[in-house]
Amino acid sequence: MKLFANSDTMLSNNGMLRKLPDILLVLLFIYLGEGLIQNPVFGLAAGLLAVFWEIFTWTASFHNGIAQSRGAKITGAVMLLSVLGVNAALFIVFPGITGLRGCSVLFIASAMMLLKCLLSRIVSSRAVSRARYTVLLTVIHTVFAALFTVLFALELPESYIPSAIVGYIFIDFIKYIRIIKHPALQKNKSTAISTVSSYRLFSQMSLYVSISFYLAIFMFMGYIITMPGEAGINSYALLLAWICVIGLFVFLFYKIIRRIPFKATVGVFIAGALSWIFSFYKLLNASGIVDGLLWSGFFAAGLALIYSALYRQNENFRQVSCIIDEDISLDSLMQSTDLVQTVAFSFAAVVLLAVLIIRPYSFTDPYEARLFSASSILLPFIFIALGIIMALRQPLDASSLDKLSRVRDGRGDSEMKQYLQNILVKKYRKRYGVRIISFFIKPFIYHKVYGRENVEEAALPAVFVCNHGEIYGPVTAVTHLPYYFRPWSQAKMLSYKEAKEYIYSNTMIYYKLPRFIKRAAASVAARAASWALNSFDPVPVYLGNIREVYKTMQASVQVLAEGDSLLLFPENPTHEESGRYATDGAPGAFYSGFAQIGIEYYKKYGKCVTFYPIFASKTKRTFRIGAGTAFNPEANRHDEKIRIADYLRDSMQELSRL
Repeated sequence: MKLFANSDTMLSNNGMLRKLPDILLVLLFIYLGEGLIQNPVFGLAAGLLAVFWEIFTWTASFHNGIAQSRGAKITGAVMLLSVLGVNAALFIVFPGITGLRGCSVLFIASAMMLLKCLLSRIVSSRAVSRARYTVLLTVIHTVFAALFTVLFALELPESYIPSAIVGYIFIDFIKYIRIIKHPALQKNKSTAISTVSSYRLFSQMSLYVSISFYLAIFMFMGYIITMPGEAGINSYALLLAWICVIGLFVFLFYKIIRRIPFKATVGVFIAGALSWIFSFYKLLNASGIVDGLLWSGFFAAGLALIYSALYRQNENFRQVSCIIDEDISLDSLMQSTDLVQTVAFSFAAVVLLAVLIIRPYSFTDPYEARLFSASSILLPFIFIALGIIMALRQPLDASSLDKLSRVRDGRGDSEMKQYLQNILVKKYRKRYGVRIISFFIKPFIYHKVYGRENVEEAALPAVFVCNHGEIYGPVTAVTHLPYYFRPWSQAKMLSYKEAKEYIYSNTMIYYKLPRFIKRAAASVAARAASWALNSFDPVPVYLGNIREVYKTMQASVQVLAEGDSLLLFPENPTHEESGRYATDGAPGAFYSGFAQIGIEYYKKYGKCVTFYPIFASKTKRTFRIGAGTAFNPEANRHDEKIRIADYLRDSMQELSRL
């Protein structure tokens, strides 16, 4: 029973697997609905309601910093009222219309589940010894196992009795072990993790993914039981085997994948989410057992990737302790994870209950295939898409983890610690345009990257200087530079209105197109450019005004102090005959003012920053990083600026010829 142990393996990932007994309980109620009233869809609704009441009972008194908000309380109240309405529709309105005795039996079974949970919750809330708690819990589960056995024996058809009794005892035993090994959530004060805004963002991501997962499982179960054809024990046995195999495959894949080191947690999560949702669609359209097994494997593999990414991300949040000066324990992560899984499971149950109630024909025709079909993928897809958006907005990335490591080891400055607090602890809006660009555009502008060996880790953060080539250089650098950076960007390009005029005057004006088309193209390009550039947290660059230029230098020094590298494009197109950037071949003339960064950084922090040349070749499809040159504080400042600019331009010319 190690699966239910309170250990470091019980984080976001296996939190879903702990809900496996609840999923099996829903399947048991589906089976009871078939046996009692020949309506498994009604059984599905009754099972979802029973599980909701069980979860709600165990977590009703739990609250922490995440659950104390007014919005959370209102949401909980609305959900509770909704389920009360569903309860009335299921066990009062429908039985009153149909007069089926089996509906009353299902109501009794659901009420017995609620009573068992209430008694167990009362025992767990009392200050009793561990031994006495175990004895009382054992008595409660034993008594209710006997009561359910009697109920099934009296009311179910003879052929259904053995499977129902064995199924209930098996599920209840697993739940009993889970409660013993992993006690219910206790009322707690606000924990350190509840103050971290990036963790709340992670919790939202995990919540949406979990809702999508549970909806998919419930809908697939409904899809199987409403498929035209012979229904009976074989169908339920096959569905039970599928659920168990999926759970086992996910657990095994997860164990393998989590041992593989990877930094691109967001990329792994997105890949797993897309694989999972696609395989779910194919599973709903499977034409046979072999086809179904194949896509079930991909379904499990996608979930394993998601779990692995969630596990890594959840585990990484323990490193945030070093910037909030308070320990983030495994217990606090466990509590947050359990709360997220509980809310997700309950929400998915309520949503599907609403679907079943809204479509009343499903109760009169239990095998109506239109109830759950391939179009059912839409609802899980919406929530998985929300999860992907939350993942893209997550500021705890590889760069942040590297900075956390440096702060923890005493190698980070106070500026770096403050920067991490600003983006990880405080409310921070992470724009994700750059991640979307990198994810979708990189495959279409693939370049071979050379020169990684020229960049020393000890020299980071550094200043990377790249050729411009109109828009080509910046886009290539964004997608291929293998180091985290924040770019210099003309202030005009960060504002949509100014960017529109700038793009029209400096780029679109040279194209032989009607004026209204050039204006429209400049407007579209400006909207995309300003959105994407702002996603980098760029350093605004102002030209001509000495005071504004000084602000740019100070902001650049601050970025380096925070541990981020800079990316610059210092070519000066006004020195070219065409008045435009060189699109390929040797770079054009340079501004030399950017080298002032070295002077200002040394003056404030006593450190010598290194400048690295980069050349992106459009024709050769290469992205080359040259050897760097460090600022020399002993040299004449004016001469040193000229030397750095000349060295970088000469190096970029050499790189262009390779």
